[in-house]
Amino acid sequence: MFDGMWVRDDSYPLYAPGSYPFIDESFNCFLNKRPDNCYEKYRWQLKHCNLPRLDGKNMLGLLRGKRLVFVGDSLNRNMWESLLCLLRNSMDDKSGVVEALVVVAAMLSPTRSLRAHSSLLHLFLSQPATSNSSTKASGASSDLAKKKTFT
Repeated sequence: MFDGMWVRDDSYPLYAPGSYPFIDESFNCFLNKRPDNCYEKYRWQLKHCNLPRLDGKNMLGLLRGKRLVFVGDSLNRNMWESLLCLLRNSMDDKSGVVEALVVVAAMLSPTRSLRAHSSLLHLFLSQPATSNSSTKASGASSDLAKKKTFT
């Protein structure tokens, strides 16, 4: 997995920049007006094998009725948001994609959940909510702080 190189692939990006409503502002290169976008045309090519491209419809089928949990810091959060962009982009009906921010006081950090395609995907952050976050620890064991449905 670590032995390879970045190669240009004109079939990328896999979703239109700025089209995914769940990426946080601080992670959104498009909305932050990053001046270059050539990085969007690259993928990681392993040295000794071909790793197939993620098939979002297939992955959603595998996740049906299950939970997928990411636990970690901002790097995991970035990977989580990218995966959700890919999965949402593979759905025909995007109106059923719902994001909920839940504060679990014992963890002192927001838990982000995305419900789509009869699957539930969670992100548990190791860092507390930042001061500019719309979610704060409330003292309750779990408190639904924000819920959105996007079309």
